[in-house]
Amino acid sequence: MPAAIAFDVVIVNLPAAVDDCVEMIRHVAASRPGATVILLCDDDLLLTHAASTCAVECALHLAGLLTKPLKLDRLEALLGEQPRRADRPGRLDRMARAGANPADYVFQSKHDLRGGQIVGYEAFLRVEGVEMINDWFTGLDHDAALAMTVSAARAVIDLHGRLGGDGAAPGVTLGFNCPYEIFADSRFLAELTALSEAAALPGNLIAVELIDSRGSLPLGDLRAIATRYVTAGFEVHLDDFGMNAASLERIVHLPLKEVKFDRGFFDLVQNDPRLLDEIISLCHLRGMTSTVTRIEEAEELATARRVGADYGQGYFWSHPAPVLRSLS
Repeated sequence: MPAAIAFDVVIVNLPAAVDDCVEMIRHVAASRPGATVILLCDDDLLLTHAASTCAVECALHLAGLLTKPLKLDRLEALLGEQPRRADRPGRLDRMARAGANPADYVFQSKHDLRGGQIVGYEAFLRVEGVEMINDWFTGLDHDAALAMTVSAARAVIDLHGRLGGDGAAPGVTLGFNCPYEIFADSRFLAELTALSEAAALPGNLIAVELIDSRGSLPLGDLRAIATRYVTAGFEVHLDDFGMNAASLERIVHLPLKEVKFDRGFFDLVQNDPRLLDEIISLCHLRGMTSTVTRIEEAEELATARRVGADYGQGYFWSHPAPVLRSLS
């Protein structure tokens, strides 16, 4: 186990009823406000969805999901992933207002699960003590979060230039995470359009990856907003499917190009891979590709292939790092 944990961690052993799960999460929020929670659960997606949604609504930090019985190696790995939280909002707020530049970002490659070739990159902000995307925006006001998201867009466009332009990276998409509230801000779409046009970068090489870090939007509003991005030529991806508000209704109703499955959800359904197989089949029926993230072991890669996922991303291939080489 880690030698020291510098933030409040609560392992919540979820009961078997939805109402009891919600009540337990609310009790944790009242007694340990702002705590990091790890949900310990059976393979019941209804319960875990209710508990994870409640945790986010109660301003708890959802670190991840672990299936029963508890395995200490999984717990240790999950705790080891958590960032040091001291002064995080203040440091990020200062960086956002000053303007993060492309050198502040690292990128993780995304790979075709059959051929193994690189099909995309995702941008991550390189800040000491901050590792998880949902933590980047914690405590930031709207304008600071907007500035942070714009800087991520600049970073992927800069990466495209360093890879050598269209000829060096045909079809490789460059993605960055975007909270729903920034996605809905018309200033962001205008800025993204101006940046891509100035760089002569086709919009279909830019992937806006929606994350549920600051609350979601009504589905009808979200569909109308997403359609504007697609009409402008950009790809819209849904990140962290199965976590928080990223649910099946979004696959059915939004004009998505890709759905990314977080490994926390992936771990939950490994004992019943038919469920993941059916969800991925729905993605394909809707014309969407699918990516399983945080793949670390060969066994996880084999499962992702077996259920029909298209792409994979994780430490199995690479850690996030500056990308300095051409793909030619």
